[in-house]
Amino acid sequence: MAKIILFGDSIFAGYHNGFTSSIFKTKMQQLCPNDTIVNASVPGATTTDALGWVNNLVVAEEPDLVILFFGANDISTTNYITETIYQNQLQALIDQIGASKVILVTPPYSDSRRLGERNLALIQNYVTSAELVAKQNNLPCVALLDIMLAEKNPDQLLLQPDGIHFTEVAYDLLAGHIFRAIQRWRDGR
Repeated sequence: MAKIILFGDSIFAGYHNGFTSSIFKTKMQQLCPNDTIVNASVPGATTTDALGWVNNLVVAEEPDLVILFFGANDISTTNYITETIYQNQLQALIDQIGASKVILVTPPYSDSRRLGERNLALIQNYVTSAELVAKQNNLPCVALLDIMLAEKNPDQLLLQPDGIHFTEVAYDLLAGHIFRAIQRWRDGR
C-alpha cells in the first residue's frame, strides 16, 4: 500500500467539460485500489508555480510516490518558460521530492490548429527536455506525446474541443500507462 500523489496541471486535475473533476483521480484509484491516491494538481500550473507549492502540497504529505506532470502550460509562449528553464525547474522539483519517489510524465500532445503557438515541434523540444531529466535521474518516464500520437486521430479521439484537455478516452489511456509505470516502480524497489 502506497501513498501516491498526482502533481500536475489542469489535465491531472481532471479538467473535463469546462470544470475540474475527479475523473483522473477516480481512474487511478480504480487501477490502484490498495493505494491512497491524492490529487495535488492545480489548473493552469507551470513548473514555476509547482516550485512554490511542492513543499506544502507534496513533500509535507510524505508520499511514497509522486507522478509529476507539468509542461502543457510551460510551453505556452505567454508563460516565458524556455525549454532550458523547464528542464531546470523539473530537476529542482525532483530534487525536492527525491528522485526515488518520482515518475515523470512528458508534456502531452495538443492540437496546433486550435492552439497555434503550441505546435508539434515546440512540444517535442519540451518532451526532449523532460526525457533528458528522466534519464539523468534514472526515473520511470511516461512518454505521453508518443503515446498520444500513436493513436488514430488524436485531435478528435483524445482532445476536448479546446484542443488541449483530455477526453475520457485519453484519461483511460493516460491512467493505463501511468499504472504500468507504477508497477515498474514497485518492481524496482
